[in-house]
Amino acid sequence: MIGVLSLILLLGVYFPIFYIFVKKRKKKIVRFVLIPLAVLFSPIFYLIIYLNIPYYHLAPFEGKVIDAVTKDPIQGAQTKARYTKSYPSVAGSITHTVDSQKAYTNQNGEFRIPEVSRWFGDKNGNPEGDINVEKDGYARFPSPLSHAVGFNISEPYSDKYLIIELMPITINFMIEALYNENQNISYAAAYKLLRNFSPAQTVGPLLEALEKGNSNTRATAADTLERALRYRGRDKFRAAIIAALNVVTKDEDSHVRYRAVEALYGLNDPQAIDALISALKDNYKPVRNSAARALRRITKQNFYMDPTQWRNWFEQEQKRQRIPTFNTVGE
Repeated sequence: MIGVLSLILLLGVYFPIFYIFVKKRKKKIVRFVLIPLAVLFSPIFYLIIYLNIPYYHLAPFEGKVIDAVTKDPIQGAQTKARYTKSYPSVAGSITHTVDSQKAYTNQNGEFRIPEVSRWFGDKNGNPEGDINVEKDGYARFPSPLSHAVGFNISEPYSDKYLIIELMPITINFMIEALYNENQNISYAAAYKLLRNFSPAQTVGPLLEALEKGNSNTRATAADTLERALRYRGRDKFRAAIIAALNVVTKDEDSHVRYRAVEALYGLNDPQAIDALISALKDNYKPVRNSAARALRRITKQNFYMDPTQWRNWFEQEQKRQRIPTFNTVGE
């Protein structure tokens, strides 16, 4: 609507005024110069008009939220419409949230976020809208334009009736999703495992995923196991987690090795020193750099990227019993 109104003002005001101005010029050469200039500058004037019309519009959303397994309606789910504007910058396009609306589903699982049309308010423009759905006990994964499981729906058509499916959080489903080839889904599943289930239920599947999953799953598991130790009750799994990460520093996939070394850096534990020294010989430079950084943090020493000096220092410290016994990984 704003675009149409801007075009009407451009055609009805800008060009007529310019036509009257040009018509009063007596010299034809001046007219031939001014007319192309009028056409050339018309997009600029259109943009100025478009950005300054005192009209504000938020698109409506309407639909239904259901359980992805039973297909039953979900009551009390929060549906939140987020409206954003993008602005150009030196670093690229920057997106800002300018407004939002939310509604809760009724007993039939239905929701309606109303359309907003305002003239001469404190805001103007026609921001783009997308909708997020949340409900305790249900998973939400960031996979755009799919209704297979519960997640954010990206760029929905506001004039369509949306059917949004949310997947109930169960241990079996989260473990299955952990092996998804989409790393965003795998990562979200790992996060849900940590937040919703006990250490005895979560650490085991994550360790198994670290060993048996595809490369994305192994990278996700390496990163998530480091975060797992931040949650209460998981310290007793520390040795097993570090031992598993030590092994993965020799994984065939360079990204998995890098995530494992980064996880060991985050854990800041002497049990990782042996594996990190071995990682200094990795053929992937980010792995070597991360390993050297982790060694400096753990040991407070600095032998740069020289594995020989690190190994000599490490063996001397072990002989002096200044470092505890390790789950070592041979070279």
